[in-house]
Amino acid sequence: MSNERATLLLVDDEESLLRSLAANLRRSYKIETATSGNEGLAKLASLDIALVISDMRMPGMNGAEFLARAQREHERTVRILLTGQSDLESAIRAINEGRIFRFLTKPVSPAVLTATIEEGLRVRALEDAERELLEKTLTSSIEVLTDVLAMVHPECFSRATRLRAIVTQLCKQLRVDSDWQLPIAALLSQLGFVALDPASVERLSSNNDPSDEDRAEYAKQSKVAAKLVAAIPRLETVARIIEDHGDCTTAQPGATSKKIHVGAHILGAALDFDRKSSRLGATRAIQAMRSVGAATPGILDALEQVDLPWFKAKVEELTLGELRAGMVLREEVRTSGGTLLAASGTSLTEVLLTRIRNFARNDGVVEPIVVETAEA
Repeated sequence: MSNERATLLLVDDEESLLRSLAANLRRSYKIETATSGNEGLAKLASLDIALVISDMRMPGMNGAEFLARAQREHERTVRILLTGQSDLESAIRAINEGRIFRFLTKPVSPAVLTATIEEGLRVRALEDAERELLEKTLTSSIEVLTDVLAMVHPECFSRATRLRAIVTQLCKQLRVDSDWQLPIAALLSQLGFVALDPASVERLSSNNDPSDEDRAEYAKQSKVAAKLVAAIPRLETVARIIEDHGDCTTAQPGATSKKIHVGAHILGAALDFDRKSSRLGATRAIQAMRSVGAATPGILDALEQVDLPWFKAKVEELTLGELRAGMVLREEVRTSGGTLLAASGTSLTEVLLTRIRNFARNDGVVEPIVVETAEA
C-alpha cells in the first residue's frame, strides 16, 4: 500500500502502553513517540508527521488540547484521539474544536486501529492531491493574467512588478503575515488597465501626481481588476485587497476584514511611493508623503528601510540575444518604428522575451537594450 511507510506520532504518558502500541504498528509504519503534549508538539515541528494518535487523559496538556494545538500549527497532519467511555463528552468537544479525524474508544482492536489509520492517510493523500492541483491551477492563472498585461500594457506590468517588490519588503519590515496574498494582490492590481483605452492608460501611467479625476479613474480600474481576480478560486481575499486599495494613502479602506484592511493600506502606500519615487527618488518621495500625512507613520518608517533593486543595480547594455528572463529593463524597449514593447522597470519573462523577438523579426528592435542586473 502506498502509505505503508508513512510516519506516525503516538502520544501517551503511559510508556508501557506507548511501547505496546508502537510494537503493533511498527511493521507497517515509521513510528515516533512522545510522552506528553509538549513533546508531541516539538516532534510535529521538527518531523514530517502524516498522522498523530493521542491518548485523551494526560497530565498537563490533555489529548484534546494537544490535538487542537496540532490542528492550528500543523493542519495537514491527520489527528486521531483515543479515549475511554467516561471521556466521550470531552472527545466530542475535541472533535469540534480540534477538527479531529476520528476518536476511538479504548480498548481498540489492532484491526480497527489499522483501518482507521489507513482511512486517515487516504484522506490526507486526496487532500494533498487536490491542494497541489489547485495551486498549479492558481499559479498558471496568475501567469496568464500577468502575461496578458505585459503584452497589452507593458508599462502597467512594469508598475505591477515594482509594487510586488515594495509590498513584499514592507510586509517583512512591518512583520505582517502577508502569506502569499498581498504580493499577488500587488502583481494583479494593475490588471484593470486592460479594459481602458490607450489614452487613459498613458495619462494615468505617466502622471506621478494624479488629480482627483485620475484617482477616480484608477479606482475604476481597481474594481475591474478585482472582478477579474475574484473569479479565480482562493483569490477572494486578494480581490478585496485590490478593490479596496485604490488610493488609501489618504483615506481608510472600507474593508471589514483586518487582513484586507491592512493589505489594502500597505498596497495603497506602495502605489503612492512608486508614483512619487519615479520623479523624486526614494528619500524625497517619503518626505513628500510625510508632509501630507499620506499612509501611517509605521508604513512610512518601513518604507525608509526597504532595499529596492532598481535604486542600486548594475546597468548593462545588451543585445537582444543576450537578454534573459529575470533581467529588469532600465530603459523601455521599442521597435524600430517606435512601438512600445516593454516599459522601463519591467522584469523580463519568457513570454515577454518571445514577444520582443517576434517583433524584432518583423519590425526590428532598437538596440542595445539597457537592463539592470544584481551586483555580484
